[in-house]
Amino acid sequence: MNRPLTGVGVAAALALLAIAGLHAAPPDPMPVPEPERTVSLRYRAYLAGTPVGRATVRLAVAADGYRIEGEAASEGWMEGVTRWRNRFQAEGTLTEAAPLLREFSYVETDRGKERRVSVRDRILQVMKNGKHREPRPAPDGADVLSALFVQPSCLPERLVHTGRHLYRLTRLAAGDGVCRYRVIDDDDEAFEVAVDLIRHAGLTVPGRITFHGWVSGSIELAGGDS
Repeated sequence: MNRPLTGVGVAAALALLAIAGLHAAPPDPMPVPEPERTVSLRYRAYLAGTPVGRATVRLAVAADGYRIEGEAASEGWMEGVTRWRNRFQAEGTLTEAAPLLREFSYVETDRGKERRVSVRDRILQVMKNGKHREPRPAPDGADVLSALFVQPSCLPERLVHTGRHLYRLTRLAAGDGVCRYRVIDDDDEAFEVAVDLIRHAGLTVPGRITFHGWVSGSIELAGGDS
């Protein structure tokens, strides 16, 4: 949930889990699990083949809506660089066109600093180290969690936000369950991602995400409910 390729290590890698994976094209519409069923997914992030981070995502989808929650953190040698932690959630209703967000939020900490971000009714609110910032309109597009785990699609163009930051995606190629995009952030920095989708626990989810910019790495599904 941090900015990819403008931060350090795992913050970049784990952000791409929430930004890149949501644009891959599933072979079929995502099935809806039974009500009250929660699917748990575990991911690992790698730079140069070395583990640098982990994330757990818990997803519950029913006919009347969805809820996503989880946490991510640095690990391994990256802990000596950044003790990054992130707890996130999103919930909303389902429509034929796209998920309709009710609330998206996360709490991010690193070496004693804390940032709380929330989007509700398309208003962004940020509190950094206990100090509230002035509320402002949220960026256009889909929040990263809803777009990633609920009704994913491989559209030619896409706007995706993390509340604080906006990403513009242009599709480069798609096919065989893989979607490739060029991503430009709101500082006009560019990178590319490739997402492989798999079927897991009755859902279509990212199985592997690779990214290439001034650093390169991957995020891989390490396990979860079966």
